[in-house]
Amino acid sequence: MCKATFVYIFMLCPFFHNLALAQSPTHVDVIVIGGGASGTAAGLAAARLGARTLILEEGPWLGGMLTSAGVSAFDGNHKLAGGIFAEFRDSLYRHYGGPKAVETGWVSNTLFEPSAGARIFHNMASREPKLAVSLNTKLSQLVFRSGKWQLSVLRHDSL
Repeated sequence: MCKATFVYIFMLCPFFHNLALAQSPTHVDVIVIGGGASGTAAGLAAARLGARTLILEEGPWLGGMLTSAGVSAFDGNHKLAGGIFAEFRDSLYRHYGGPKAVETGWVSNTLFEPSAGARIFHNMASREPKLAVSLNTKLSQLVFRSGKWQLSVLRHDSL
């Protein structure tokens, strides 16, 4: 069976309400469904802008295909001066000892171990006080009721 991951960013007012997570309601400003590379970047950006943010990821780590492939690689613009991508890339440099240490591919310009990328995304997310990440969690229902969005989720152990 083929499984697709979609990233949806909901930035709606009033705030999300009654998120059935950890058996108690949770109120957040932004929910990102899908913790792939783009979803993680969206969650980080929202939290850094001051929004109480939650990333729901169906799998066991952040980063999607970038951190789960057998060979994690991207073309690696080594001149990109800022942003979340540059923060991720600079963390790879520190982990491996500089830009030349990750320029080992003949097709892609930046190669790294999937576990290193997942650990970097985890560290980036854990430093954000307004960002919560729920791994192994799947959206099961999204309903607009009484002027508020209500979500229900399933944890992996209950799927």
